[in-house]
Amino acid sequence: MMVEPSWWHGWELWLTTCPWAVVFGVPVTAGVLVGAVSGPRGLPFRWGWRPFWLAVCGVGTGAFVMLALMMVRQGGLASFDQALASGFASSLPDGLLRCLALFTSLGNRNWLALLACVLVLGLLLRREWRLAMTFAVATGGAGMLTLIVKHALQRARPEHLHGYAVEVGWSFPSGHSAGSMAVYGCICLILARHLPAPQRRLCLILGAMLISAIGVSRVLLQVHYASDVMAGFSLSLAWLALCLAVAGPGVLARANPAADTRFEPARENA
Repeated sequence: MMVEPSWWHGWELWLTTCPWAVVFGVPVTAGVLVGAVSGPRGLPFRWGWRPFWLAVCGVGTGAFVMLALMMVRQGGLASFDQALASGFASSLPDGLLRCLALFTSLGNRNWLALLACVLVLGLLLRREWRLAMTFAVATGGAGMLTLIVKHALQRARPEHLHGYAVEVGWSFPSGHSAGSMAVYGCICLILARHLPAPQRRLCLILGAMLISAIGVSRVLLQVHYASDVMAGFSLSLAWLALCLAVAGPGVLARANPAADTRFEPARENA
């Protein structure tokens, strides 16, 4: 497909000639953004609870709908996707592809399902019933939503002939990205409950970097288009935020609130 001479084309040329900037730049950017949101007031554990998570849900939903419409219309974004996949196919060294093939397994469906089961079981053993139910719905629902959208839109995957990763099935949205956002996002939120504010912020930053790096690996391996990954993140983030908003205040209350009372969840008026 011929790429239209637009700003999409400029980005594609730069990204395909600087793959290491993508490998490190995207996770670092994600970490910086999450670090800015999660402090210094203790977000997302304090501010306005339902308004905060509903706002996140709205942003994620809007981003997903926009990406889906742009993909269906086959405009500039679709051209960018195709050109980026073709550029990476011709420019990435075998060593980088081999490393990415190992790393992307952190987002495999079976591995994420096992982590989710262990997570929910651990919460049940600790008698944290509401949190266990919230995260069971969040992780399981993200997977179901991804499958439904995949079969509804039926976007073919980019051609990937390098042999380091082989994927079948529909491409939009990325299941690795959506699953990683749901499962690792839940794990980070649970771990953060047991940490004081500075370490909590670091935990969320590292989680964001891991999740985004898994998404990057899918694009560089050419098993997904860039918009597939962005859509997977957006859809899963919106669903996770909705689950937390419905669960209500206190579901992420600190395990040891006396250690840092400045970061207690805000109480909502009845």
